[in-house]
Amino acid sequence: MRHGRDWHPTHGADLQGYGYQPQGGPRRGGGTVTYHAAATSERTESDLTNSQEPRTFREYLRVARRQAWIIAAVALIGVAAAAFFSARQQKLYSSSATVVVSGFDPSQPPEMFLQTQADIASTSPELAERVRKALHLRNRPGIDVTPKTNSALLTFSSTTSIPELSARIATEYAVQFKRFQQRLASADVRTARAFLVRPATTGSKVQPKSSRNIVLGFLFGLILGCGLAFLRDALDTRVRSTEEISESLGLPLLARLPKPAAELRRSDRLVTVSEPDGLGAEGFKIMRANVDFARMEAEAKTLLVTSAHEGDGKTTTIANLAVLLARAGQHVVLVDLDLRRPSIHQFFDLDGPGVAQVATGAVALDDALAPIPIVWPGGTSWYGESLDRLQASGGMLEVLPAGPMPARLDDVLASNIVAGMLDALRRRADVVLIDSTPLLAGDAMATSAAVDALVIVVNIDVIRRPVLREMRRVLDSIPTRKIGFAVTGVDLGATYSENIINYRRPTRKPERVA
Repeated sequence: MRHGRDWHPTHGADLQGYGYQPQGGPRRGGGTVTYHAAATSERTESDLTNSQEPRTFREYLRVARRQAWIIAAVALIGVAAAAFFSARQQKLYSSSATVVVSGFDPSQPPEMFLQTQADIASTSPELAERVRKALHLRNRPGIDVTPKTNSALLTFSSTTSIPELSARIATEYAVQFKRFQQRLASADVRTARAFLVRPATTGSKVQPKSSRNIVLGFLFGLILGCGLAFLRDALDTRVRSTEEISESLGLPLLARLPKPAAELRRSDRLVTVSEPDGLGAEGFKIMRANVDFARMEAEAKTLLVTSAHEGDGKTTTIANLAVLLARAGQHVVLVDLDLRRPSIHQFFDLDGPGVAQVATGAVALDDALAPIPIVWPGGTSWYGESLDRLQASGGMLEVLPAGPMPARLDDVLASNIVAGMLDALRRRADVVLIDSTPLLAGDAMATSAAVDALVIVVNIDVIRRPVLREMRRVLDSIPTRKIGFAVTGVDLGATYSENIINYRRPTRKPERVA
């Protein structure tokens, strides 16, 4: 184990190979989190939209695309239900015969006279009985008689489950109505005369209307599916995109970081050390560049890295960032101020005094700082550069672990003690990176007064909209400058990986033509 400045590298324990076996349990600061690389998006707070504003048409389309499976499933259920209902319906056929009526009663308007004749034809028990006997039916058949607008025609329509029977009933009703009118006329009763002008033909199917039912079922299912999709989206508090995080926090994106491999998480290794040229390290390289730009603009030397809650990946992020900044030629001090659940020491195999001992005066600051060799004597750097060139650049990484915790932790976290320690480190190094407790835990808010800027780490798989709103409220109450946020838990994606691989693939040099 390394122990402050008394620790010296031994054979097989180099950081480049991570041959050592760290002590202690699994790290808690972020070893199980996912990362992805991306460019930043600079935005001012005045340009950010409030989450309570009405959604745009594009946002509605995004919700519909995200919940497309619900919409499609409910629409298909509607089609299936309509098809099942149609299959279960009794098949009915309708046929019509037409009768012309003459001899209107001048005391009545023509429309009223025709409606009277239609009512007589459809409700007369005598007519129904005549039709039953003529067709040898067991029961009296029903008929629907309607007058045709702006004409002297009556339409007799019959609906049954047998096409031929519908035609016979409609025609027989028309014939019996004509005879009924003739009998009334022979009895000197003032009435109209009826003539059959078109007998009924074989009935056409009027039920079920399968095509119509299926279309209506699809439309109903589509509308219901859209309603359920938007309801589910409204009740779902998960955050779907980095743009939403940026709008909620009012901060620019520093990087998307891919998930470290399971082997790295189990052995507490850093991807920037074990696989410095791998795809997993690309996001941290982008973050290092963006943090450098932001630091120069804000003239910040001490950066506090925090997150919403435990497990967001802040410790993994800050450790990889410290390594890359040191490799870029800067003197970096990494401080573990997450005293309640420290884990920085596990990445660098440290088991010596730290912040707690410096704060209580048991150990001097110089003795608690552990130098981390980024190259080995006689070897090469992680970039393949010579040791002399790297040493000339001034790159150095020192780690101040949390150290064994005293009984009274609040004494260590006293603001004046932490502020004095950070002030000494600010004069010592080019950049001081501080791993703190989660922002909503309270300790990070107290520590933020002693640093120059904040960096927020957000796990998109874990974060929820209410937590984002609470983080925004807390960040707005902190006067310290916020330079941006990094998103963990983002899928690397096959397209991104393929583009990086293709870019790194060596190309053939064109042959020189003599």
